[in-house]
Amino acid sequence: MPDAREFVQFIHPGGEHGVDETGRCPWNSGNHRRKFLRGPGIFLKDGGIEDGPIEFWGEWEPPSDVQRIEAPIEDGPQFVHHPFWQERRTYFGLQNTDPFVFGDKICYAICKQRKKREGVVLAQETCLCKLAKGSVVLFGSRVEHKFALDTVFVVKSWVNHSMGSYSDLAELVDPTYFNVTFKPWYAWIDNPALTWRLYFGATVDDDVEGMFSFFPCKEADERGSGFCRPAVELPGVVNPELQRGKRDPYVEPDRFGGLWHAVRRQVENQGLLLGLSAAMPPKR
Repeated sequence: MPDAREFVQFIHPGGEHGVDETGRCPWNSGNHRRKFLRGPGIFLKDGGIEDGPIEFWGEWEPPSDVQRIEAPIEDGPQFVHHPFWQERRTYFGLQNTDPFVFGDKICYAICKQRKKREGVVLAQETCLCKLAKGSVVLFGSRVEHKFALDTVFVVKSWVNHSMGSYSDLAELVDPTYFNVTFKPWYAWIDNPALTWRLYFGATVDDDVEGMFSFFPCKEADERGSGFCRPAVELPGVVNPELQRGKRDPYVEPDRFGGLWHAVRRQVENQGLLLGLSAAMPPKR
């Protein structure tokens, strides 16, 4: 399968993580879910780059401290999560975090790059394993018959990784990312012949044709009720009824910039900011 520039709608589970009796959410060993997260971040506001505490929907499968929202809004979060992680003697059975919006650039490394059957990873690659520079992936979930967006990813560059070589990534990525994404994944992969791609996202300072990776966010309001994940409509490209998997319709490359800007406008028109990076969660 040759590399190709793709515009992909990517569906991941939209359920929300909750809280246990300790007031925390433990490292997830079940199905993937989303968290409404709060912490320091960098974001685009009124055309300028700012930093400060933000709130956003995303994936963080390691532990988090949790606050219950007293007056949740319809389709909004029930909880606010403050992420952290702990080193483990074994990572077998733990979920990884992918995509990863923490640190100096947004990354995407594993999910749905190969097909699965009954939980077994197959040798057959999907288009996500061979994305060319400038590809766009819209990560989101189906919520109330709408495509609810949480991350926009624009491919800038990549490196391959496998069971035999993933330890080399420890020299390329932050230790937090290495521990919470790659160690859980390779704790159970047993086929050394299979490879995946770690994609590094385009940034404001290193964009692709004016496009960059971002996630919808707001400046944090500790007394607020959060926000709904923004609905995105791109007729013929995004299917609001898609419940699982991915959609990669043929899109002419000269339309990518216009579609990306349409997504950006829809996010901003719903009163949200463009998150560029979230601070790396602390190790405890």
